Amino acid sequence: MRKEPLPGSRGRRGALALGFLGISLLLAVVAALTLLGPSAAGGGPATRAADPLEVAKLAFADRDFARAGNLLEELLKSDSKNVSARLLLGRALYEQGRLAAARETFSAILKEEKDNEGAVRGLAGTYEALNQPDLAAAWWQRAVALNNSKDPEPHKRLAQVLLKKGDHAGAMAALQQARAIDPKREDVEALFQEILTAQAVPGGPAGISRPGSPIPPGLQPPDPRTRIPTPQPPDPSKEFPRPGERSR
Repeated sequence: MRKEPLPGSRGRRGALALGFLGISLLLAVVAALTLLGPSAAGGGPATRAADPLEVAKLAFADRDFARAGNLLEELLKSDSKNVSARLLLGRALYEQGRLAAARETFSAILKEEKDNEGAVRGLAGTYEALNQPDLAAAWWQRAVALNNSKDPEPHKRLAQVLLKKGDHAGAMAALQQARAIDPKREDVEALFQEILTAQAVPGGPAGISRPGSPIPPGLQPPDPRTRIPTPQPPDPSKEFPRPGERSR
């Protein structure tokens, strides 16, 4: 006599078969993802973040300049020609107040790439923080020449240095150039108005044009290429004062 299956046994067998099939498919997917690597599982950003330069950039963005500097120095031991890493290292050293080391880092880049705009700006800002306005002005003038009137920032920084040197006419000329590039820059306009206000004070700087008025001949912006000296870096063995406040 043929035995009849117990009630519900066929359903249980089907469920078990489907369960085994699902487990097999899951194991196959896991194996495939393992072979394809992290990018197939959405691990692209994590993989990029593992790059030492990217990790250093994140540390710099978090203002952990010491960690960024350490990471970059380790990276450069195996990749000494990485210009992006060297530039970021110079900035990290600057932010830590290690100005002599920052100066040497930017100077070394410029020995290999004399027109590297990032290194020129970095060196100009470093000399500014070192309270060496003559060298700072020379390097900001070079940054202006390389900038080709695309960014008002080097013009503004040049104006700030020239003001410290007492060259109000030169500072105004640089600010006029900055305003022509971006008339909406509030910090440029504030500095411009500050000089105009100083002009109104007895004994203040004279010969400064008002907004909208023609620039007097003596204040016409000079050709930066004719004003840029070749600054000689100071003796790196000398100690430099740590600035109370560095420009950002």
